[in-house]
Amino acid sequence: MVKAAPFKWSACTEALARRLLNIDPGSASPSEASRISLYEQIWEFARRERTRQRKDDYCFVLGISAPQGAGKTTLTKALEFMAGWPWSKSSKSESGSGGNGYHCASLSLDDFYLKGTDQDIFSKEAASNPLLSGRGNPGL
Repeated sequence: MVKAAPFKWSACTEALARRLLNIDPGSASPSEASRISLYEQIWEFARRERTRQRKDDYCFVLGISAPQGAGKTTLTKALEFMAGWPWSKSSKSESGSGGNGYHCASLSLDDFYLKGTDQDIFSKEAASNPLLSGRGNPGL
């Protein structure tokens, strides 16, 4: 069995752990360090692809698909965080645009669901259609 090398914390991943995930890098469990390492690897992939395909009129889009509760929103927040690292002194937020010059926007399908009360009303109005009785099945 090959033993994995210990995760090397960078200033960015330490800040990510502390500020976004409320994890102390000094006492992070192996699974927490592994999760942050995965976030960093995905960010590095996206950054390399963006650099490789860079054109003045080009917008890089990264899609994330996974079942409900898999951590898509947390991953997205982590990517936004890393895109803005290190933040410029004039930056007021910890996501969006920072010292790296990346501008981020995120869009979640959760933004398009009806509120719970509105879904309940809609379900009653369309009682004959069982597909409209809830948010939908994961992955659909």
